[in-house]
Amino acid sequence: MRIYDRWGGLVFENTHFQMNSPTAGWNGSWKDKASAYGTYVYAIETVCEDGTTFVFRGTVTVIR
Repeated sequence: MRIYDRWGGLVFENTHFQMNSPTAGWNGSWKDKASAYGTYVYAIETVCEDGTTFVFRGTVTVIR
């Protein structure tokens, strides 16, 4: 899982984690501070037990 800001800078990355783990995702922070308002791009790559790979991409908007 990777989260990028609007300039393409990597804000968050996590690899090799169990799906549905509440602590595995992005908590909306960057460098231990609340991230700026705005739209971020995510890319999540999953690999199934049979080796099939899926990539999910989209945007998320941070508002406070």
